[in-house]
Amino acid sequence: MSIISKITQPILGQLKQGVTPHKLALSIAIGLLIGIMPILGLSTTLCLVAAYFLGLNHIAIQSVNYAAYPLQIIMIIPFVRMGEWILGRKKTPLDITTILHQMQDNLKIAFQKYFFLGLVGLLAWAILAPVILSIIYFISKFILTKALRK
Repeated sequence: MSIISKITQPILGQLKQGVTPHKLALSIAIGLLIGIMPILGLSTTLCLVAAYFLGLNHIAIQSVNYAAYPLQIIMIIPFVRMGEWILGRKKTPLDITTILHQMQDNLKIAFQKYFFLGLVGLLAWAILAPVILSIIYFISKFILTKALRK
């Protein structure tokens, strides 16, 4: 079974069981949005909370969240760079050699620095979130409505 099938089968299964395209599209959009958040280790919990409080489909939101993990890794640096630009900060070197040296020199200071960079990336993500959410929602809803008609 391909990775695409592992994602689409549970989602289409939910659609066949009566979940509305609106709820499913919103689950997909929020799952992907949270899944690309530039802070590692929080997305599963945040998706669980969002699904519970918004009454969304847990299977769909977590399936998309897990599938988004490679994209989350790819998007960390662009979000950090955008956050630095928004705040008018100079670019922080993000090559692995520099990071490892800083961690060896002083782990506490390196942790604080990279934790702050995570927050800088989170700022950029939060600014873009409404646009990302809207685009993913409308595309997903369009596709799911078509799939339901078939």
